[in-house]
Formats: sequence, structure tokens, C-alpha cells
Amino acid sequence: MVTTPFTIHRTHPLAGGDQALEGRTAGGQRITVWTGRPLFDAVGDHPGLAVPLWIGTHKDEEVWIESRPAPWGLLDIEGPLGETNALDLVCRVADALASLHAMGLHHGSLQEDSIVIHSDGSPCLIGIGRRQATAAEDVQCTLDLLQRLHPFDNLPNAMTSASGLAAKLREMAIERQHTASDLASRLAAQGRPIATEEQPMNIEAVRVGLSDEVQPELGSDTIGRGILDRWAPMTEDSDFTEDPTETGARIQVEHHNHQQLLGRITGELHRIRRELNDGFEPPGSHFRNHLVNEALDPLPVPNGLVHGPVHNPANSAEQTAELSAPEPTNPSPIGFDDTTGTTGTTEGESAIQPSVLTGLLWATVVGMLLAGVMLLAAWLIISGVF
Repeated sequence: MVTTPFTIHRTHPLAGGDQALEGRTAGGQRITVWTGRPLFDAVGDHPGLAVPLWIGTHKDEEVWIESRPAPWGLLDIEGPLGETNALDLVCRVADALASLHAMGLHHGSLQEDSIVIHSDGSPCLIGIGRRQATAAEDVQCTLDLLQRLHPFDNLPNAMTSASGLAAKLREMAIERQHTASDLASRLAAQGRPIATEEQPMNIEAVRVGLSDEVQPELGSDTIGRGILDRWAPMTEDSDFTEDPTETGARIQVEHHNHQQLLGRITGELHRIRRELNDGFEPPGSHFRNHLVNEALDPLPVPNGLVHGPVHNPANSAEQTAELSAPEPTNPSPIGFDDTTGTTGTTEGESAIQPSVLTGLLWATVVGMLLAGVMLLAAWLIISGVF
């Protein structure tokens, strides 16, 4: 704990004989000192909610310090609020409660002394977490507060949520054709509250929440442990001390690290699931090996291609023509000597096929018949002339 100096400016009596101290820190921050301990370490980030700052002791009594964002308290306003101001103020209180309830937290002591007013007329709830409560109790306290500020008829009944109450109050303001609230101008004309006392106070306090304070005398390192000893799991009851800075911070850091590891594991699982569900899947290793090791197609060579088992199932010594094929668009004549060469002979057989010989014989016979017909025609012509 660290000795923290404060200056108390006003003392506010509370219901039940308790009291709250209003003051400032050495840096000028406005604060409220409450007795006891808060139920919550954090209440969220909302302009209508004060946040706990420190917990400590004063004169052997537990106290906690909360921020006090606004200078005026609701009890500091002079004169009645009026219907418009009261409805606008309580509607904003319901908005702040809705944000608090959304985090699973509750106020527990919603009274006039737990509401401070900003210079623009908007309220801020203080003393959050002083007592246990439920959402329904907070909503009912808000309705009771509205009736005390200005009596209304036909208030909404059976409201169980603060957000629903805020919406209903806005509907009432629209139906009654209310103008804008003039609470800000009233506060400006009234002026800031005057301090009634100047009382210095020193409180042995520590900040609420995680702390980066170096903890001394954590014990000697053991085998397998080193710089992360503070975050190692606690296995003995002796690890817990009465110092809230040491014990509380270690528990919170352990929980934070545990949640962080779970978040990283969950993120990896989501990434793997997205990849598996992706429509495009790269080929497997077996398919890639098949493509790499596949035999290449045979390439043509000047002497032709050796027949494989499909073309030569008898495995005879046979190959295609060694001569290159002539150009189809400009065929070159082949001499008789060339045709009698090695043009695909197999075991001494004639290179000329029987179908070719039959065609040549028929061509010779037809030619001879045509020649005879022409000679006969020529003879008849000559005979007729002479």
C-alpha cells in the first residue's frame, strides 16, 4: 500500500447514519470517499457512471475512493426541478443504469445523494456497488426517485429493465410536448458549491484492478521456474497473503493469462476450420508426386519411332520408314530406285503391296482398250473420206 494524500472539502451524511467525504487528490481530481469496500472493481466506460479508483484503510477502517466527475450533487440544486427537468434527468439516470445492467452489475443504493450533476445538466451515478441489489430493484428506485423529484400520474408499471424505462419516459416527454431542459442554465446561474471544510487526509491505499507493482520476497526460484514465477499456479495456501496487492494481483494475472491462452487456441481452431471449409483445396502430396514422376511423351527421332507392344504384339524386329515423310502441300516425286530400297521391308517380302499391283494391271488393260477404240475410230474416219 501507498500513502495517498487527499483534501476533504465537504462531508455528506447518508441514510443509516453513514457519511461520504467529498474532496480532491493532490493532482486536483475530484473524488468521493466511502466506507467499506466496493462490490465491483470496474463498472464500464460510460459518462453517467463513476469508477472506483483506490481501496485502503483510514484509522483502521476500510474505505474506498471513487471518481466524482461533476461538482454538483442532486441535493445542491436550489428549488424544485419542474416536470421537464425531472423527466429529462431521470431518463438519463435510466440510460446509465441500462449500461450498468448490461454488464451484469447493479447500483444498489440509488438515492438523491448518489447522483451528481455535470455542468450540462446530465447526471452521473456514484456509490456504485455499495449494496447488493437486482435490476428490478434499481428500476423501482428510479421510479420512486422520479416521484420524489416531481409527482407524475400514469407512470409506467411493471417495468423490469432500465432501457425499457428510459424509452417509456421519452415517450412521455414527447406526448407532453416538453421542451429542452434548462437545468444547465440554472446550475450556471447558481454557481459551483462552496467547500465547507479543508481537512487533509492520508489513506493507505492501492489502486483497484491490475497492478504492475513489483512484488518483493516472492521466494527463491526452483528448478524449471524463473522470470515468470509470479504467474506460476499457486499450489499452497501460504501463497495467499493478507496483502491485497500481492494476492489479488496474482489471481487476476493468472485469470488474464488463462483467458488469453484460451483465446489464442480458439482463434487457431477457427482459422483451421475456415481453411477446411474453403472451396479451393490444393492437390495432395500423392497427386503432386504423380505429376512430378509421370513419364514424358516419346519424342520423334530422324529414324522414326520404335513400335511398342501395342503396335507390335509379336515383338518382331520392325520399325517405321527411315525416310522422312514428304511435304503434303508440295509432294516430291520418288524415283523407282528409291521405291525399291528399304521402305518398310520385313523378312525379304516385296515392298509393293498386292492391292497396288492389281491397280496397275487394271490401269494397263483399260489403257489398251481405250487405245484400240481410238485406232478403230480413226480407221473409220479415214475410210469414209476416201
